Amino acid sequence: MSGGSAPEIPGFQPLHIRGGGDLGIWIEARQVRLDRKVLLKVLPASEVHLEEEFSREVRCMVELDGTGVLRVIDEGRAGSARYVALDEAGGKRLSPGDLDEVEARSLVLDMYRLFRKLSSEGWLPGQIPVESIRSLPGGGFAVTELGRIQKSSTSSDGQKKLIESLRRWGRHLEIYDVISPMIEELRSASGADGRWPEYWDRASGAVDSPAHKVGPFNYLLMSFIVLALALGVWWSSTSDMTRNTPEEEFSHSNSGSTGEIRESEGGEDSRSKTPLDSQDLLVGEVDSRDLDPDIEGVQSTSEEETLTLNTWSEQEKKRELNLLRWLEQRSEFLEVLSGSGAGLAEAVQMLEELERDPEYLFSLEQDHEIHALIMALKYQYQLHAGEFLRGAREYVASDDHQQATQLLRQGIAQLGSSDLLQESLDQIEILLEQKEEVSGLLDEGFLRVLRNCLANPLNVDLTISVRGIENFSALLQRRTDFLSEVEEVLHVHSKIVSMLSMLESDRGYVSLGIGLEKSLEVRVDELDSTGMRVTRRGRRDSEKLEWNQLSAETRKRLFRDADPDGFAGNPDRWQNLSVLWDGESGWFSHPDLASFQVIPEVLDRFVLRRKTEDLEKAQNLEAVGDRSSLQLWVSQMVEKFPVEIWSPEEKFQLEKWWSLQLGDRGLENWDIFGGAEMTGWAKTDSFREIELSWSDGEKILLDWIPGEESQVRLLGKSEVVLSGSARLKTPVEFVDALEVSIVGAVMMRERPNLNIVLWLDRTPLLFGAGIRPQGRSSFTSSGETVLLPAHGIMPLEGLEIRDSKKGEDPLPFPLPVMSPRLNPGNVIQMVASDSGEGATLSLNGREILDYSARKAERSGGVGIETFGSSVVIRSISLKGRWDEASWNQFLLKKASSALWM
Repeated sequence: MSGGSAPEIPGFQPLHIRGGGDLGIWIEARQVRLDRKVLLKVLPASEVHLEEEFSREVRCMVELDGTGVLRVIDEGRAGSARYVALDEAGGKRLSPGDLDEVEARSLVLDMYRLFRKLSSEGWLPGQIPVESIRSLPGGGFAVTELGRIQKSSTSSDGQKKLIESLRRWGRHLEIYDVISPMIEELRSASGADGRWPEYWDRASGAVDSPAHKVGPFNYLLMSFIVLALALGVWWSSTSDMTRNTPEEEFSHSNSGSTGEIRESEGGEDSRSKTPLDSQDLLVGEVDSRDLDPDIEGVQSTSEEETLTLNTWSEQEKKRELNLLRWLEQRSEFLEVLSGSGAGLAEAVQMLEELERDPEYLFSLEQDHEIHALIMALKYQYQLHAGEFLRGAREYVASDDHQQATQLLRQGIAQLGSSDLLQESLDQIEILLEQKEEVSGLLDEGFLRVLRNCLANPLNVDLTISVRGIENFSALLQRRTDFLSEVEEVLHVHSKIVSMLSMLESDRGYVSLGIGLEKSLEVRVDELDSTGMRVTRRGRRDSEKLEWNQLSAETRKRLFRDADPDGFAGNPDRWQNLSVLWDGESGWFSHPDLASFQVIPEVLDRFVLRRKTEDLEKAQNLEAVGDRSSLQLWVSQMVEKFPVEIWSPEEKFQLEKWWSLQLGDRGLENWDIFGGAEMTGWAKTDSFREIELSWSDGEKILLDWIPGEESQVRLLGKSEVVLSGSARLKTPVEFVDALEVSIVGAVMMRERPNLNIVLWLDRTPLLFGAGIRPQGRSSFTSSGETVLLPAHGIMPLEGLEIRDSKKGEDPLPFPLPVMSPRLNPGNVIQMVASDSGEGATLSLNGREILDYSARKAERSGGVGIETFGSSVVIRSISLKGRWDEASWNQFLLKKASSALWM
């Protein structure tokens, strides 16, 4: 966002700064001469390097002249700053939820017209923020800025920019669900060559229609004649159509004599009568003066004649209605014909139904064109459907039946359902089902071969026979690749085994790396499918060494020594040994062997079976109390299987199992209290009892963290000088009972302040040796006054309690005591203790105060508070309790971090 202060601009009075744009800052101002509000955009002198881009934006807005943007009413320079004034025209800035569905679609069309115009001029707008959109009072939308405009290389650049902008605006204005179909339609309708869709041009008014052009009917005839000739089809001439004329329907007998209504002298056919003309005939009698004198004996019309005339009048009305309806439908069919192919099948079906309606065809008379339109639509449908069928055939040829079905479904959704596409889709779906079945059997064969490799890698049957696989070239290739990789793995394994067998015969030594340990010199005593028995140099007893224990570096070196030529050709082939040496876990964790990745359904069944077996083993280890083996087994299970196969319940159970061993070890190797020595650890029904001690200053600083504005420093190596506060960093709150002992010395006679605080963060209880906080000089209770400093036990908030009056309102805690006096530099031992039996304060082994009336919750942390005085601390010891549930929760967090992170 641009910054800088707004310069003075002649002729404009700034009202307030609205904020920054992509180029410059926005200022609401009053145009003094015309006394109207305008929107100023100012490019400060500090951004003179953006002047060219600013000028380009202004020129573009001038050329647009209000098409999707606010009109430019003035522009110029004020000192080194540039500005442009825009007529905001009462436009309102949009907020989420402002637009209904109709307004949201109108916004899309207006922005389409803007981007279409920019594209036609060869411009590509920059990032247009949603805040720049204005809803105009007269309807429609405009933007206040176009950002950093660039020359557009192709029309598709503008289309992509428009689609990206609509998506961003839609999400911010909460209209995305409404406009997303339009966005998708625009994306689909835009041509690959960057052409803008014509019907979007018409809908948005982006391209004006010419003043004179060929009417739809003439265009229709010319288009259909060309299409019909191209197909070699032309409908029969309407002159061949035979049907009763209105004259024949008017033939009737009259009182036994025969008569005809003849053509009028003017030669007009009765078909030229309008419905109104026909209605004139519907009278009770015929006036003889209106009759042809050559016709004699014409009597008044009978009831039958009147009915016939009525029927014809109704047909004439129906004909006119049908003609009007056809004109409307014809324009819709023409839209489909000239569009992207959407709805072609439905249009053909509708026209064929009309073609089968004789009444409808009769109403259209000679100038109907339904048959030609049907042929044209069918031709267009075949062209579009042919593209989808060709694409589907290409996918089938490459064995990608899934993509083929998706493409045909897309074609049916776009063009409409028809036998042409539906039959092809049905056939490919049958092939897809067969392929999935064959693929499943193939992957079962893969698993069978891999299990055989684990059982006896030197004698493996590599035959995988699956009925129907010959119909799918990709599956044939997959089987070939799989077997080739298995053969490579077995080849590398056999080379290494041969080399180690020679060492076994020679009783020679070899260097082997085990996991992360350093390499060991061992003698190979015996080889089998799972590993080898070895004897370390300098030892008598042999031990079992499994293949999966060998480090990556050892595997690589063994391959290099056993097969120098193979290593030179592909030095990474040793990684394939993971599939064989690491057992089943190697099948899931090896990313480089693509052909070993079996389909999810087969793998899921295998993993589920093996996972169930492993969980049963863990339950047995828990039942016999072998917690050490249980923790190791849980770690192996988590390492073996992908993390996503475990449900939340199973993860929780694994964490519980893994943490059982941790609870037995106490704080050993936990690195929780880095400087403390654990002198006691015990488990009761509800608590974990812990005893800790810090024996010198350096160790104290590792676990006791100073508070804000506190100062702490080492005095030599064995003591700490603290001024302010410090608290113990603990992973679990202390509960029920807590005792803290400090050995140290005070440094100030008037303000000793060696104070311990128990139950921090809950209901803190202060144990003070020489309490003298700032702003407090005494405590008075029931007429007795104690001057500070003194020793006391009180809630931390008790320091704010006002002295009581004589005989009234005694303090809710014991009155502090002044003895014994503390001398600076003298070593003292202070012990603060609180439990269900009460709180006590001891100095140098003598209890000087107790507090038994407190019934508040006992839980929280522990700290030291000196109220700004400096004290020396030589050692600290602590006895406390942790709630069993909280301790277990902490263990589970540790287990979760160790297992899943």
